[in-house]
Amino acid sequence: MELMDMDTLKGWIAITASVFALGTAIWNHLTHRSRDNSKKVEDLSNRVQIIETEFRHMPDADAVHKLELSLAKMSGELSTVLEQIKSIQRTNKRIEDYLMEKSK
Repeated sequence: MELMDMDTLKGWIAITASVFALGTAIWNHLTHRSRDNSKKVEDLSNRVQIIETEFRHMPDADAVHKLELSLAKMSGELSTVLEQIKSIQRTNKRIEDYLMEKSK
């Protein structure tokens, strides 16, 4: 009877070891993806942190609006300067024409 009990015990030990090995394999498979995802989340977190740092240096909406207003003002002033330059250019052309006619 003891021999049969030992064989039964060996069978149960073998079954228990197999179940434990199967459970370990399943656990490793499930947690492997979790570790991969954890690494990906960490990488994405680092990328987001870099982007947030870069955005801190960028102008906000008010600053952009002020820049737009300044550019519009400068454009108007540039138009005025161009008109003045055209006037000076016409005056120089008349003086040059006068001097050319006078020298003949």
